Amino acid sequence: MSVPTGMLISFPKEWKIMLENPRRAPIFYVPWLPKNPKWSIEVMNEIGAKWLMKQPAPRAVLVASIQQYQLNKMSVFTRGASVVKPQGGWATVARGSAVLAPWPLKDNLAIVSDLARGEASSICVLPWGEEDKFQDAWLRAHRAVNAIDKRLYPGCDVALLDPVVEAAMTELEASVNHNNSLADPYEKPQTIEVLRELFRNGHDFDVDSLCAWSLANGFEASEIKQLREYADGVRAGKRFQLSFKGYSSAGSIDRWRKMAEPSVHGDTGEPRE
Repeated sequence: MSVPTGMLISFPKEWKIMLENPRRAPIFYVPWLPKNPKWSIEVMNEIGAKWLMKQPAPRAVLVASIQQYQLNKMSVFTRGASVVKPQGGWATVARGSAVLAPWPLKDNLAIVSDLARGEASSICVLPWGEEDKFQDAWLRAHRAVNAIDKRLYPGCDVALLDPVVEAAMTELEASVNHNNSLADPYEKPQTIEVLRELFRNGHDFDVDSLCAWSLANGFEASEIKQLREYADGVRAGKRFQLSFKGYSSAGSIDRWRKMAEPSVHGDTGEPRE
């Protein structure tokens, strides 16, 4: 199948927008465009495959199901690329790999965030549908660039989080041991208390946006399941059983509000690491 004229354009050698942060690989996406008469899932897949094969080797395809991938024509279009299925919440690709992530599940998007901070040189995501709140928030948080017209994903410059929530999460990210997946007797109560302090002081948060922002700003895939559980629980008024209660949030809300003052006066919502 050939890609319709005008739907695929050449890729520039420099990706200025995403390379503003040199520690993170640029992330592209192929838009879901069912209203475009030239669009189809097959065309979308071929655009993604052609993106991958235009990148310097090594190349990898991150899939949720190897069988699904093998039954799709994409396996023909990406012949020669390594095929990687995540195991145990993480995936390994060769250093410097260009990574194509077709039809990612939530867990796979979290793994893509890890790869963007680690082994990957560039990444292209093929989202499935357009009604997934977490997927939308993830693309915004990572300032994904349209692989066809090079425009930022819609809404990238609208903050995902209340600036005070962002300040608190920035501070939390800098203080926790990320090897403990937010489940350690210290990190768990600290995370819960930060979220409680925000919520009881009127700084609510959308949980999908919170998790997406966190993945784009230093938190790891292994932490997001716990973060989502704590955030949902705090918003529902859940009483958590905590073995360690030494963390104090006294004075935190005033500090976070002060940290957020520049954001209140014009922050673009761009992720910071």
